[in-house]
This record gives sequence, structure tokens and C-alpha cells, in this order.
Amino acid sequence: TYTDVVLSYAESLYKNGKTSEAESQLQKVVVAKHIGVTGENTLEKIKDARLQLMLYTNTNFAFMKRNGFAQEVYGVEEYRLLLPIPSEAIAASPEITQNPGY
Repeated sequence: TYTDVVLSYAESLYKNGKTSEAESQLQKVVVAKHIGVTGENTLEKIKDARLQLMLYTNTNFAFMKRNGFAQEVYGVEEYRLLLPIPSEAIAASPEITQNPGY
């Protein structure tokens, strides 16, 4: 959605040290969607906006995982933050070991 694009852009700006520009993008969503956001920093405010608007979307989970919020928000077990390595890849390269928990 366009909202996801704007929030992803705000995240990118924040991670590149452009906090005021990130806040500006976030405010576009806040105003358009008539929501209020809270958080100690811009990234936490983006998280709050995402939780209010896109709770169970794939892109929302990716945001939470990417920024270290997935365990707190969704109760994801730590080992599930990594995907399993396909058995074909392990068979082709014996030096590769499976991610823990799989």
C-alpha cells in the first residue's frame, strides 16, 4: 500500500540519519490516517503507526523483524528470526550447518 511505502521510506531516512525528514514522512501518514503515535524515537513511532494500521501484514512483520521488535510484538521465538536453510543447499555444501532450532 502507499502507506507502507511512506512508512518504509521514513524508516530508510531514519536509518540514514535524516531524522527530521523521516518525521516529516511519518507525519504524512499520521495526518492522512487520523492516528496518534508515541515512541521515544522516530523508529518507535513508525512501529506504533504500523501496529495501528497494518498489524498482520507480511511487510509489517518484516519491519518488526528487521528492527528487533518481532519478539516483543509478536512473541516470535528467537530461533524463528532466521529461516531454515534448504536441505538441498546443505547437501550441496557440507560446510553449511542448519540454523539453530530447525
